[in-house]
Amino acid sequence: MTEKKKRILYIHNTVTNYRVPYFNRLAELSDLTLALFQFSDNEKIYKDKSRISELKNCKIYTDLKAEQSEIEKRILEKQFDVIILPCLDDFTCYQVFNHFAKFKKYAKISVAWEMWEPIKIDASLYKKLKKYGQRPFRKMALKRIDFALSFSGESEKYLQFLGVPASNIYGYWNAARVPEIKSELDLRKKIGIKEDEKIVLSLGRIIKRKGLDILLEAFAKIHEDNRIHLVIVGDGEELSTLKKQAKDLNLGTSVTFVGQVEPELRGLYFSQANLFVIPSIIYKGFPEPWGLTVNEALQFSVPVVTTTAVGSSILVQDGKNGIIVQENDVNALSDGISIASKMNKDKIVPLNYTPQNMAEIVYGIIVKKLSEDE
Repeated sequence: MTEKKKRILYIHNTVTNYRVPYFNRLAELSDLTLALFQFSDNEKIYKDKSRISELKNCKIYTDLKAEQSEIEKRILEKQFDVIILPCLDDFTCYQVFNHFAKFKKYAKISVAWEMWEPIKIDASLYKKLKKYGQRPFRKMALKRIDFALSFSGESEKYLQFLGVPASNIYGYWNAARVPEIKSELDLRKKIGIKEDEKIVLSLGRIIKRKGLDILLEAFAKIHEDNRIHLVIVGDGEELSTLKKQAKDLNLGTSVTFVGQVEPELRGLYFSQANLFVIPSIIYKGFPEPWGLTVNEALQFSVPVVTTTAVGSSILVQDGKNGIIVQENDVNALSDGISIASKMNKDKIVPLNYTPQNMAEIVYGIIVKKLSEDE
């Protein structure tokens, strides 16, 4: 007899391109309803198009506030087995979490937990007071869940710090997969990279937390001796500042700023890179919660240099498929790049973990938790 699909209400902020295969696989496994409370963020923050049309086999609410009464009616009619609430990243998330957690007697309550932060926060007094002040409210809110779905590593540790028992935390890796497309594009010819130079890639939003100013300083110390060329892909508020910094450091033609590229074209850059660097720092108390570009680089067997401020550093086996260095440390980063630039990507086993795998793990956890009460 075929087992009845579990009914999931998944309350999420928006649908990014990398989440589409995750939600589609989860919708194949379950009876999925997706409710979004910051639908426009994919275009506003990530500069991407709407991905709603790419979702299949699930009920979608694109405006949680406007459609809240219908959703609540369905909850009261016990149309869901589990409600997955958003991580407590900000006040909006807290409002959504706090409102829907009250329906605990109608469905199991879970949280899709993604965040972590240093226990001791290095930031301005205002930021310290704000972030330390948030902790009691997070602890109080998390007492209302039945179990947590959490990214592995630092996020799990932070949940335990907030009082969630380890037995109620189910960890898994975050996932992303870049389309592997065929193209005649040769980055060396397009950008003008010499044949004896290795391509060092950095890809992502160009904001302060990404630590790209540290990367430029580190690169300036070593690029001539190591015969490497830095390619920075992305856009953001720090772009003009970084271009000026590169000029001030006399990096000349050894650094290329490509700008924003379509998500579907990222594979062209990863496949031709010799090394990937994610130099994120803990900025005003905020680390890199995960960093999916590490997944994407390892998909193509590209060695990764990552800092301790990056959640996905858990994927890096130090000295085997990359190097982990202390965050916000120019010398450590330059040394890491020098070492990793000598790694042979042909000897690195590609990461074959996919968003579909992630969905299967999450659904397996849900089935297990629901069966415990049957």
